[in-house]
Amino acid sequence: MTLRRFAAPIARAFALAAITCSATHHALAESAPGPGVCGPYRELAELLRQRYGETLRWRADENRGFALEFFAQADGTWTLLMRRDEQACAIAAGQAWRTAPEGAF
Repeated sequence: MTLRRFAAPIARAFALAAITCSATHHALAESAPGPGVCGPYRELAELLRQRYGETLRWRADENRGFALEFFAQADGTWTLLMRRDEQACAIAAGQAWRTAPEGAF
């Protein structure tokens, strides 16, 4: 697999997040974060930690000021956040996350 294969999906994720991530969108405290849920970064990160047991596993900075952050828990739930400054949007979430076997890439 090459990085080029992931370039278009990542670009679409950034575009979607840039459209939906703004100060006027707020996190939904009583429902699971899903695509398009936006709010202050610290609140979303704390919600993921407290409610779902998800912690930050990796972060990738983008040269236009955005960052992708992947939160996951050992049992497999995961959330992908797109962050800019102190605002963030959940752009994807799912189950069955696992680390790749050594040498898989």
